[in-house]
Amino acid sequence: MQYREFVNAVNATNLCGYNNWRLPTRSELTSFSHFAYAQPAFDGNYFPNYVTNPDSQRYWTANSDPKRPGYAFFVDGGYGNAGTTIKVPQVYIEVRLVRTAP
Repeated sequence: MQYREFVNAVNATNLCGYNNWRLPTRSELTSFSHFAYAQPAFDGNYFPNYVTNPDSQRYWTANSDPKRPGYAFFVDGGYGNAGTTIKVPQVYIEVRLVRTAP
C-alpha cells in the first residue's frame, strides 16, 4: 500500500474521531526529534509507544526534493536527521501521520 492509499484508509476510519490526517512536512517531523536522544530520537514522553526498529527507522515527509522530483525527504527516527530517497514502492519507509488542530 502506498502512503496516499494509507492516509485515505486512515481518514476513512475516522481515527481518534478525526479524518484530516496527513503526512507531516519535513520541518514538522524534524521538530519531533530530540537531538539529546538517540535510538530513538523521538521523545518517549510524547511518543510512549514508539519502538526503534533498525530496519525501518525512516519516516516519509510530505516534501519532495526540489532538485530531484522523484525523491522525497524522510526523517530518521533513530537520530533525527533528514535525508532524501527515491519515491518507489520498493523503498521501505514508515509513515507517521499528523493533523492540524481546527
